[in-house]
Amino acid sequence: KIQVYSMTPSLTLFDDNGEVSIGMSIAFSVYAAMVKVETDEMFRKFERGRNQNVKEGKYIGGYLCFGYKVENKHIVIDPEEAAIVTKVFKMYAERKISARKIADELSQQGYMVRNRTDKTKQSKLTYTTVSKMLVNQAYIGTKKSAKMEITYPPIISIDLWEQCRQVAAQNNRSADKSYKNYH
Repeated sequence: KIQVYSMTPSLTLFDDNGEVSIGMSIAFSVYAAMVKVETDEMFRKFERGRNQNVKEGKYIGGYLCFGYKVENKHIVIDPEEAAIVTKVFKMYAERKISARKIADELSQQGYMVRNRTDKTKQSKLTYTTVSKMLVNQAYIGTKKSAKMEITYPPIISIDLWEQCRQVAAQNNRSADKSYKNYH
């Protein structure tokens, strides 16, 4: 048996004989229920506040897409990074080259991206960064998650986005999906 004490309100679960005090057991149950109700209400308030901040276009934390920065609690376009994002989408739409080729070419030209773990450092532009850019709807103004839709200022036009979607669909159809198992 473990004695349970509560300072506020002052409660002790076991009596002097080591038996569970029925009155205190009921009091603990009521107290626990009250704590649960208060905690649930607190989380509802947090959720309402977060949703309101999203509606107002405020940054609510988490990963911030390349091409954007936060100013006065709002997500705004970072002009230097946005230029790279636009270049990536145009290269993909106009030249119809792979994300890997885009990353290699831009890296050879000296283009760098913000390091995800240390924002004060720059990193090499990688295939992963480019391929994630090309499917990220934040660049046309909206990013959907499991719980909400976050509005971003668009960096590229919907027309450019659609051109890239067509290239992606064509690349997907033309990819050799056959394989052979050799035993």
